[in-house]
Amino acid sequence: MNCQLFNRQKLGNSIFLDFKDIENLESSNLEMLLRIFEKIILTLFQEEILRPKIIQSDHGKNFAYLLSNGVCIMIYTWEQQKNLAISYYDPTTKSDQNAKLLEEAACEWLGWQNCTSNISLTRGEKCKLICNESENKSEILFNSKLIYREMTPYQELRVYDTLQMGRILLLDDMVQITQEVEDNYTIDMVAGVVNKNQNKIYDHILIIGGGDMLIANYLLEKFSDVVQKITICEIDQRVIEVVKTYFFDSNLVNESIEKGKLNIVYQDGSLYAKELADQGKQVDGVIIDCTDFLPEGGVSSSLFTEEFYINITKCLKNGCFFSQQLSYNEMIPVSKAKWDKLGLTNYNIILSKTPEYGENLPIAYVQKTQ
Repeated sequence: MNCQLFNRQKLGNSIFLDFKDIENLESSNLEMLLRIFEKIILTLFQEEILRPKIIQSDHGKNFAYLLSNGVCIMIYTWEQQKNLAISYYDPTTKSDQNAKLLEEAACEWLGWQNCTSNISLTRGEKCKLICNESENKSEILFNSKLIYREMTPYQELRVYDTLQMGRILLLDDMVQITQEVEDNYTIDMVAGVVNKNQNKIYDHILIIGGGDMLIANYLLEKFSDVVQKITICEIDQRVIEVVKTYFFDSNLVNESIEKGKLNIVYQDGSLYAKELADQGKQVDGVIIDCTDFLPEGGVSSSLFTEEFYINITKCLKNGCFFSQQLSYNEMIPVSKAKWDKLGLTNYNIILSKTPEYGENLPIAYVQKTQ
């Protein structure tokens, strides 16, 4: 795997600053604020400022400054909300020092307490990949190499080679699987649903999602003596095809498909669960290996609704469990409230050690008791 640096040349520095509660952003006072900022720029860089370009947008005026040394500074304003954002790029040899000076000057000018975002980024040198952005964090992986990318009908799919985690699969910028990180997630997702110590035969296990095939392959390798049949319901066929091309094409999986032990259905998991429920079909366990929940809606949003949980309960045999990754800790109380409302009160939540996702991931085990 070759993830060496593609461009060792440093390409300058960028800094991004966001501010809230900035008074005097109305048009009548904005010119005065800008004159103050221009004096700050002259003091810091002692460079000629080319006349700023002013762009009027729905939220306010935006200003673009270009210095004679190539430094570019953008200021965006939201007049009614009293918000302001600064984007700065410096290609000079003193870019690190200049970015720090600009940060200090801007925060002194607008108030350190009003600065809500402060991100500094060295340009060039190392390949950088920003991923795993959630409510609490995001990650930058250095020395990554893009292997494949496509927009499927449902999501953006990327494959990278990285030094930290080997080859990785990203769906909408979130890491899904890796080649070189211990896979606690798969083990934990299965543990609450299938248990060899119970001396039980599981006639049918349903996996909703799971297009990376890791959970299916794990069940076939470790539980083939107690699990009689597995169905994968994956909405995005391209995920399975790309995994086979760029990660692994399991002989065990292929043989199990030929023998009828493994069945793959390409469908929205919520619709498939409703079909099973309407037909009165039941399974011995459900593993909901979905992508992360997005408040604004996403591929997996239908898998976190009350209707979905009602249908999952209907297609589960009494005493059996479903597991689901909840994406973020903030989703735990939201999910608990839904399960309690539906009478699913026997549940347990663990935190799976998943460094590939940038934080421990909450996984729920929920039992049907009636």
